[in-house]
Amino acid sequence: MPRTRQTSDRAVHSKNTVNNSATGKAAPPRNMQGNYSKGLGIRQKNITQKGANTAIKGRKPVIKPVKTAGKASGKVVKTARHTAQASQKAAVATVKAARVAAHAARASAKAAILVAKVTVKAVIAFVKATIAAVKGLVALIAAGGWVAVAVIVIISLIAVIVGSVFGIFFTGEENSHTGVSINSVIAELNDEFNRKIDDIIASNPHDELDRSGSRALWRHVLAIYAVKTAADPHNPMDVATVDEVRANLLRDVFWDMNVIDYQVYEYEIEVDVLDRDGMPTGRTRIEIITVLRITVSAISVSEISALYGFTAEQQRWLEELLLPEYNMLWNALLFGVSFIGNGTLIEIAESQIGNIGGEIYWRWYGFGERVPWCAIFVTWVAHQAGYIESGALPHFASVAVGIQWFRNNGLWFDSSYIPSPGDYIFFDWESDGISDHVGIVERVEGDYVHTIEGNSSDSVRRRTYRLDSVRIVGYGVMRHG
Repeated sequence: MPRTRQTSDRAVHSKNTVNNSATGKAAPPRNMQGNYSKGLGIRQKNITQKGANTAIKGRKPVIKPVKTAGKASGKVVKTARHTAQASQKAAVATVKAARVAAHAARASAKAAILVAKVTVKAVIAFVKATIAAVKGLVALIAAGGWVAVAVIVIISLIAVIVGSVFGIFFTGEENSHTGVSINSVIAELNDEFNRKIDDIIASNPHDELDRSGSRALWRHVLAIYAVKTAADPHNPMDVATVDEVRANLLRDVFWDMNVIDYQVYEYEIEVDVLDRDGMPTGRTRIEIITVLRITVSAISVSEISALYGFTAEQQRWLEELLLPEYNMLWNALLFGVSFIGNGTLIEIAESQIGNIGGEIYWRWYGFGERVPWCAIFVTWVAHQAGYIESGALPHFASVAVGIQWFRNNGLWFDSSYIPSPGDYIFFDWESDGISDHVGIVERVEGDYVHTIEGNSSDSVRRRTYRLDSVRIVGYGVMRHG
């Protein structure tokens, strides 16, 4: 049964070799018809391959309307020098031309790649400047000012991004009409996922609980949703808007990519018969142990895109969205951080919340039996994110070994440091000067730090502490460059 207190990792000795073959991950229980959750009995999803054999023809960038907008802009500039009345008429014509250009850009959307290949700060600045410009658009046109043309061009460029798959990066703010953002939908689906796990546990009496596997990464789910929705060759919809319809589309993708399966089985064990004083009597008896095994499987991006029947163009959009150069955009959307690396670390750790026992981690590390696994967990997460191989984070099973690595590399900060998402946080439960637990910082809010930890009551859990807690020993940060 799960432990009810924090477990020390101080006694675990680090191994130097990673057993990559012992991942402990169960094969996804699925078939090619999409009937995934046989054991779950809650949701059975049949994925049709609508449009699987449909080819997109004539999908070339539409240039003429954009040139038309440019010519109209030139006309407005020239006529604005002569009369305000002629300038106003030309500006109105330019608005119409810009709308045509925006529509054409949404149809091809390839120009969006060039525009979107910028840093998070540049995108934010670009959007803010556009919003400020839009406020004065009407006044500028009425005054016959040529600056209105520049504003219209900016609006057209924004329309290119918003109307493409890159519109997903504009969903972080709440919809002014519905009060919904992509993050609120994600939180709702995370809760829905956890409730289904809890329902399985509650409805199946058991003596032991065995849970393994992990969910699909949110950036993968959102990338599939964006391409499936915005690049649908039959019925494209923008993904910059978050409403009930789009939330349901995202929900379908989420459950198509995350499979929960379970089974209940029994085994027999021989136990000693004890007397009234709790001493063995020399006799034994057979006890039947009931085990509930829950397996969570993530359907890969390649598998789900094939099941959805993505066209060659949709595949190209999907590959583009998942390029490393967009990590900053994903991190900003999902975690509110604008740097590469730590957002991925948090996302992987978050996908493991609820895992009990840690077998998948300590077997991956190379242990044949259960050991305290908080340090092993953060190492497993870092390995999945590629930071162990790159040398950005250490490979360790002992908390003391991990701290020493950060100290040796000048990456150790004491408890007065204000941590950032993705930093390692180290604890001393017994206040004896020896650290015995480690977790990953998820975020800091006010005077509190929120963490994701392995081996917290023998499971992966979220925890919250005051920043001035005496239990916090210090922090290890990722090495960059």
